[in-house]
Amino acid sequence: MLDLQENYALQENYTLSETKSTVLVTGNQDTHEFLLNGSLIQQSETATHLGITRDSKSRFDSSTVVQERISTARRATYAMMGAGLHGINGLNPCVSIHLIRIYIIPRLTYGLEAIRLAAKDLTTINQYYKRLLKQIQHLPDKAADSACYLLLGEPPIKAEIHRRILTTFGNIIRNFDSIEHQLAWRQLATKSKSSNSWFIMVKSILEQYDLPSCYDLLQNPPGKLTWKELVKRTVNSYWDNKLKLEAASKSSLKYVDIDRLNWMLLGVYTLQANRHKFNQYEVEPTCPLCKQGPEDRTHFLVQCQHLTSIRQPFIDALSKAIEEMSPGLYQQITSEPTQLTQIILDCSSSHLVLPQFYNRLECISRGLCYALHIARSTALDIHYK
Repeated sequence: MLDLQENYALQENYTLSETKSTVLVTGNQDTHEFLLNGSLIQQSETATHLGITRDSKSRFDSSTVVQERISTARRATYAMMGAGLHGINGLNPCVSIHLIRIYIIPRLTYGLEAIRLAAKDLTTINQYYKRLLKQIQHLPDKAADSACYLLLGEPPIKAEIHRRILTTFGNIIRNFDSIEHQLAWRQLATKSKSSNSWFIMVKSILEQYDLPSCYDLLQNPPGKLTWKELVKRTVNSYWDNKLKLEAASKSSLKYVDIDRLNWMLLGVYTLQANRHKFNQYEVEPTCPLCKQGPEDRTHFLVQCQHLTSIRQPFIDALSKAIEEMSPGLYQQITSEPTQLTQIILDCSSSHLVLPQFYNRLECISRGLCYALHIARSTALDIHYK
C-alpha cells in the first residue's frame, strides 16, 4: 500500500514526507517495519487525520477522540461563562440551550459521524452533555434524566450524533459514481451484523428509527432537503416519545404533566422524607417544623401546621377560583390531600380544572410554593446561594 502511494505521488510530481507520516497498527500485536521514500516511518499509538484522532488500543479507535471532543466542548463552555452560560444566576435556560446548540454541540460532535463509537465512549459523551444541561438549569444530579431533557425540549447527544451519521449517509447515497457509494453496496452485501463496519452501524440506526432500509435508499435516494427533514422529524419524534415514556415510569414525576415541568414537580426539592431515603439511620423523615408525620411534598404543601398562616391566604384565593369554576368542587378536591397537591403542582393535569382557569390557578400556586419555600428556609435557617 505504501509503495502504491509513493508511486502515485511520483507520477503526480509531489512528495510524501516520511517525517510527517506515521503508522497506526490496530488489531495486530506483531511488529513490522514500514518504509516510505527509503526511510523508516515511525509507529505510534495515536494519530490525527482530518481532525480526528485515532488510537490503536480501543476497539473502534474512538476513546481518544471522544475525550478530546469533551475537552474542547468544556473549554468552549468556560469561554461562554462570561456571557452568562452557567447555572445559578446565569442566563435564562432557554437562552443557554440556544448558545449550547450554536457553540458547544458542533465542537462536541465534530467528526464523530465518520467513526463508529464504542458503547463506553457513547456513554461518556452522553454523561458529559447530560451534566451540562442539568447545570444550566441548576438541577441536582439526582433529577430524572428524562425531565432534564424534556424541560429544555432537547434530546440526548446520542440523537444529534445519529442525525449527523444519517445526514452523512444521505450524502453518500446521492453520489452514485463515488467510491463510498460502491463501498456501501459491498459492505452491506458482505458484512454481518456483528461487523465493525460503519455501514452496518448505519443499517442498525435506520432500523432503530424505522426509516427506509439501506438498500431502498441506495437504489432510490431522496433529495437532500427531503432526507434531512425526514431524519430530523423521525429522530426527534422517537426520542420525544421515549423520554415521555421514561418520565411516566418515574415515581418522582407522578404529579407531572410531561409537557409542563418544574422543580417541585420533578421531585428534586429536598424535604426531610427525601433525605431519609438516602440516610435512613441518621435522618428521620418527620417534619422538622410541626413534628407531625413525614415531610413529603403533600405534607409540605397542604398539611404542615407550622406553615398554616403562610398557606391560608393562598388557599383562600385558590378556593375562590375553584368555586367560581364549579360550586362545590373545592370541597371535593380538599377531601383528598393528594388531589389538592396535584392542583397546586400542575392544575392542567387534572380533569376537574377547565383550561381557561389554568393561568389564574398557576399564578396562585406559584406564589404559594415560593412563600412556603421562604418560610421553611427561614425557620430552618437554610441559606441558599
